[in-house]
Amino acid sequence: MKKILLTFLFFSLSVIFFFPPITSDLNCGIFTGGSCPANNVDLLYMKNDTGGYNNAHAELPTVATYDNVLCCNSTSQTLGNASTGIPFLNLSATTNAHVQNPSYSGASTKYTNAANISSDISNPICELIDDSCSSEYTCLVSIVGDESNTTNAHVGECGYYKKQVCCYVESGYLEVSLVTPPSTLSVTQNQTFTINATVYCRNANCGNVQGTVQYNGTSAYPDTPVNTTTDDMPLFIQGSPQVALKSCPTNPLAKDEFCNLTWIINATGAENSQWEVGVFLNSSISDITDNHTSNSTITITHCSCDITLWSPATINFDTLNPSTNQNPATGNSGMDYNITINQGSCVSDLWTRGEDLTNSTYGTSIGIGNLTWGNSTNNYTMTSNYATIKRSVIEFENVTSYYWIDVPAVKAGRYTSNITIYANESE
Repeated sequence: MKKILLTFLFFSLSVIFFFPPITSDLNCGIFTGGSCPANNVDLLYMKNDTGGYNNAHAELPTVATYDNVLCCNSTSQTLGNASTGIPFLNLSATTNAHVQNPSYSGASTKYTNAANISSDISNPICELIDDSCSSEYTCLVSIVGDESNTTNAHVGECGYYKKQVCCYVESGYLEVSLVTPPSTLSVTQNQTFTINATVYCRNANCGNVQGTVQYNGTSAYPDTPVNTTTDDMPLFIQGSPQVALKSCPTNPLAKDEFCNLTWIINATGAENSQWEVGVFLNSSISDITDNHTSNSTITITHCSCDITLWSPATINFDTLNPSTNQNPATGNSGMDYNITINQGSCVSDLWTRGEDLTNSTYGTSIGIGNLTWGNSTNNYTMTSNYATIKRSVIEFENVTSYYWIDVPAVKAGRYTSNITIYANESE
């Protein structure tokens, strides 16, 4: 039932963001032969008395004469050894050097030759930790020396000594949200609804990102790609391309870039069945954790009667003189008073009724029988009982109504009434 009143609808939009655990996008190792593999950066050179890399002295990349090289790479950003980066060790000289914790504050001489690690996205974070690096950090080398292994130290591979040099390079992560549908949505059987997901690339580059629209085919949560064959149940993807997996059109996504992915879904399942839907997002970069949007519960329903009135939903008359008849509403000439049967609605019968017009200042009224309404073929006196406007109105159909009023001899003022438009499923 809909009344001809100016109605304000208030709603809130809740978007849930999922943040995966922090991981380090840094891979390091010691290579022999004096150089690093492709896509790696040389950060430190090492050599001991027998040519090995444990219990060794250190050398900066600017010298690069030793055979053993600490090499690192990242899948989401470009690493370097520039002086603008972060020192992970300080050396006593550029070659044949002892090493020192960059944050060393003891009484010994402070070394000034920095071995740096840099990134084109954001500078890494490095620290020295006993025994082993925490899960989000990557070990570069280990050291042993004076003053709790912080200065005048030799270097070795990770785990060879107690003190580990640990660095963290932020990996990209996918910040995802389900824009539509809302957390719950009722959809008429064999009608469509839209699923739209947004994904932001955060912290670093995210590579090629793709999303798969899913429903709960085998569990309580979305785990199965939505069907791509027309008329499959309970849901199928409609339109072109008819695919469950879509790639971001702006791939590869750089830091803070985003994309939207949209699917049109047809709800073919049984009436009153419920389904969970959402979008699974993943990246071509293996270090970036997969992510999933929040879920929406879709209830497939029998058709409902869904109508929209003209906007604003009011009927106005000009200032009128008493004892005048058949005064037209201001919207009659423009055919403004349209009633629309919305997409997915049942085939509907439309009805109307009214209440007496009243003036709250004087407590006077004009009987509803003074109002006349009409459709495309006939005019009728408005009453307090429901009268048929039109039967068997199909979706997308517009029905135009018209209104006139007879003004009796009453006190001047503003008179208002409620007119109800009602729809029910046609038999």
